[in-house]
Parts: sequence; structure tokens; C-alpha cells
Amino acid sequence: MSVKRPAKTFVGFGFGPIQVGLFVHKAVQSGAFERIVIGYRRADVVQQVRAAAGHIGLNIAHADRVEQMILGPIEIYNIYDENERDEFVKALSRADEVATALSSVADYTSINTSVSSTGTSVAAIFAAAFRLRAKTTPKPLIIYTAENHNHAAEQLQEAIWNKLQSTVSDAKLASLEGTTAFLNTVIGKMCGLIDTQNNPLMQLTPITPNRSQAFLVEAFDEILVSASPFERELALIEKPQLLPFEEAKLYGHNATHALAAYLAQVLEVADMADLRAVDGLMQWLFDAFVQESGAALICKYEGIDPLFTPQGYASYARDLLVRMTNPVLQDSSARVARDPKRKLGWNDRLIGTLRLALSQQVNGQQIDAGRYAFGCCAALDVLGEPYEMLETVWQPDSPENDEKLAVLHLMEVALQRYQQWQAENRPALDIWWQKVAS
Repeated sequence: MSVKRPAKTFVGFGFGPIQVGLFVHKAVQSGAFERIVIGYRRADVVQQVRAAAGHIGLNIAHADRVEQMILGPIEIYNIYDENERDEFVKALSRADEVATALSSVADYTSINTSVSSTGTSVAAIFAAAFRLRAKTTPKPLIIYTAENHNHAAEQLQEAIWNKLQSTVSDAKLASLEGTTAFLNTVIGKMCGLIDTQNNPLMQLTPITPNRSQAFLVEAFDEILVSASPFERELALIEKPQLLPFEEAKLYGHNATHALAAYLAQVLEVADMADLRAVDGLMQWLFDAFVQESGAALICKYEGIDPLFTPQGYASYARDLLVRMTNPVLQDSSARVARDPKRKLGWNDRLIGTLRLALSQQVNGQQIDAGRYAFGCCAALDVLGEPYEMLETVWQPDSPENDEKLAVLHLMEVALQRYQQWQAENRPALDIWWQKVAS
């Protein structure tokens, strides 16, 4: 005789392709959750999902086809509406697993008063739910953070505890801390929001029948998460040390994706899939991935995991380049290249990869990151700014002067190469690079 498991509640903050295409999808697949509850900030979207009886369309891109499905039913609440927010807080207070999938870690504490005068921060909503939990004997709660930040979990935890410290006793706060696990994630899953009216041949299932947009996510499903002290229902891969994989995502996956997109923009290639047809480019991107990002990460993390070996990282790079240019994803270079100023930030993917390379040596030789510096020049070209503007972008991070000068020197060398490449009418990068870099 089987023992029936207690029904559980999953709660999500945000309603984008990662929340739906990853977390809601996995919550449905698990069969463990009686309630799946979403908190979102747009009243029109909330009403559209409710009009569809809580059912959501999802499209999964495989290498050769798109799989279509309907998820649900879910509950969805407008967190900017005071009455609905109260209902959402109640659901959150009873949750077993929660996922935040917001645009940035800044959303934890920001308040968008332009949307609603009753708007409140994500941390404040969590704090209200935790106060309700504190009135009972709290059960274990797992919170996944999916904001593409290496310390998102720690930042969310700090923001919530700051809200609670003056309103919850030390004993209750200790009880809440002991029963809550804040987990970081590494999500190497590419996804997008597709306008079905502009892509009529794709045959996608819209988010709801009354919307002209669809969630399209790739089939890749190896999602990593930091270790939890509690039993989880979502099928994710735990890693005792997550930071090395977070850096591989940021300085490998994200950096090379951005590198490819900015070169695509400069070369006037609209679709990421069409990069496969650009003479020499895919080999050049592979070389950047393996010889620059890979060499630095292997030097830093060798022995931690098979990924951080020459064979493991080459396999990782080869697989990702195929996935980045999957024609079924219909991904545009403009989407991947958006927000270049942020991606040129001191701690972000492009400059961060330069800094990583500068910090590592092999056989007494500093690892070269010239291709990623070249990509920074392409990003600046897309942005229409000189490389000197980088110091202004980096100013909030107060970089050490010696490291800043070393990065700027890399950029100066790369700019000369970039200008030469442009003057020579943009020859195939793989062969041309061997000539100029020798």
C-alpha cells in the first residue's frame, strides 16, 4: 500500500519564459504540488491568464522541432493590487518551494511607484509571508533564485532578514532561518518571448489564446543548484560548490553568447542561426571559448569537476555553440546583444572574462583574452561609444587602479585590431586572427 505524500505548494515571482518554461514546467512534471501560484506585476497579464482558466502555453525547442504543451491550471495574483497581494502573501507563507525569476537582483528591493502607488518590493512581500510563518511552527522552505547573479540567494536572504529584524523576535527569526534554504542556480537554458504575429510560420502555442506572444525555451534541462539541507521536489542538479559553474556560465556561456551577438550586429546578421554560415566565425568563437575563457577557468578550478578539463570544456563549448545557433529557437542577434552598457560592466560577462584571464597564468604566461576584448570593441561599436567611456561605466564598482589599467591596455590592443579588421573589409576571423595575433 503506497503512502500518499502531503500536497505541496509551489510559488513563483515573475512570469517570464524562465519562470514558466523551467520552474512551473518542473513543478507540473513533479506531480507533487497541489497549488502552483504566481505573483506578477501586470494586471492585464493576470487577467488574461485567469480568462484562460489558469492555463499557459509553452513551446520547447528541440534540435529539429518545437514541442507544444499547455501547463496548468495555476493561480496568478497581481502583486501591485493590495487585496491580491494579501492573497499572494498567504500562499507564499504556506509554500514549500519558491522560485524568483526576475530581471535583476535589484528587483528584490526596488519599488515601481510609476506602476502602482501600492507597489511594494519583493523583499517586503517575502517578509510579510515570513511573519505569517513565524506565527506557526514553520515547515522547511526552499527558495531558488534565478536572476543570473552569482550571489543572488545571499542578496535576497539579506534583504528579507533586514525587513524582519525589527518585527520578529530573535527566537522566531532563528526558527525561520533554520527552516529556510536560499539556493543559487546556474541556468544555461536559452529562451525567449516570441511575437507570433511576426512569426506566423513557427506554429507556436501562445501564452494564452488572447495574446500574440509565446514562450519558447530550449529543451536543454541540466539546471544546477546549490546544495539544499531539505528534500526538494523540483528535478535540479545539486552541486556542493556552485560558484565554479556560475563562473563557467557567466564567463563561458554568457560571454561567448554576447561575443557572437555583437559580431553578428556588426556584420549585419539578424538571426543567431545565420552565424553558422559566416566564414570562419564559428571556429573563431570556439577558439575564444576554449583558449581564453576555458584556459582561465580550468587554471582556476582544475580538479573540481570534469567540466574543468581541456576535454570537458571543449565539449561544453562545442555543445553550447550548436545550441546558441539553433535555428528552431529563432533567436535574434538584437535580442542577445541588447543592453551592451550593462554587459560591459566591471563585473559582467565581457569585462569579467578579461579580468578572469588577467588573474590566471599557465607556465608563467598570462592567459590571452584578445578575442573577448575584440568583442568588447564590437559592443562599443554597437553602442556608438568610444572605449574611454568604460571608465564611467565601471566607476560604481571602484576598480583597483592597476587592474583597471591592465584591462584598458587589453582594450587598446583590441581596438587597433578591430579597426584593422574593419579597414580590411572584415575578413574571415579565424585565419585573419592567426595572422595578426602571432
